[in-house]
Amino acid sequence: MVKVKFNYALNAYNAFEIDIDYDTAFTLVSPFLEGLNNRPLIDPNMDCMHLKDFPLSFCSQSPNWKGDISWVSAASKEAFTFFEQCFEKLEIERKTQEVAELDFPLMMYSGFFVVRSYGEDTHFHLDFDDTCDNQAFTLMLPIQLDEKSESGHLLYKDVFFADQKYTYTKGKAITFGSRFIHSTEPFRSTKKFIFLCFTYGTTNADKWDAIKTTVTKQGISYKSYDGSVIVRDKTFERYF
Repeated sequence: MVKVKFNYALNAYNAFEIDIDYDTAFTLVSPFLEGLNNRPLIDPNMDCMHLKDFPLSFCSQSPNWKGDISWVSAASKEAFTFFEQCFEKLEIERKTQEVAELDFPLMMYSGFFVVRSYGEDTHFHLDFDDTCDNQAFTLMLPIQLDEKSESGHLLYKDVFFADQKYTYTKGKAITFGSRFIHSTEPFRSTKKFIFLCFTYGTTNADKWDAIKTTVTKQGISYKSYDGSVIVRDKTFERYF
């Protein structure tokens, strides 16, 4: 059983803020920002929009959460490697181990961009439940924000199940594991919010069935606990 950690600043379990070098993160993702800002990312007639005209091949999917949120994930081996390199260069493993007081290795399961400019309602949910034993995490790193907007941030339930708000800040990432119930705050902006995100966690096979329930949702490819890359959509297998 992994130790559950209480964050007094957030008044919540298993959620932590991490310092990230923003200039490094921005440099890594800058080749893709023009496309993420200007290209359509949602097609109501397609479950997955293949973004072939980016410097790397991506796939864009929308969970249809009463807004225009898109998950832009790797659609090729090269794109998957790009997210792995970001994970390593930003030192996500070491920094998470420090704040969450973990003593086991962490691996990246998936990397993706989250892009959105409006949301009409909340959608509270868990990424990882108690069966994951706080051995898997989602990290959200803001790359582009509308600094004038006081909405569009992260709502969550604290330990008393009361609504709280975490405000995204450049140079800060939030990562959260089991028990953390959260939602995007409803908003509308003329400037897109763009995040670099990862799912990651233990290499422990015993927890994988619970963990992969979330890991498999936010893209067409992911890395299993044993290091193998799985491509869920047969259409894209040839690109890996």
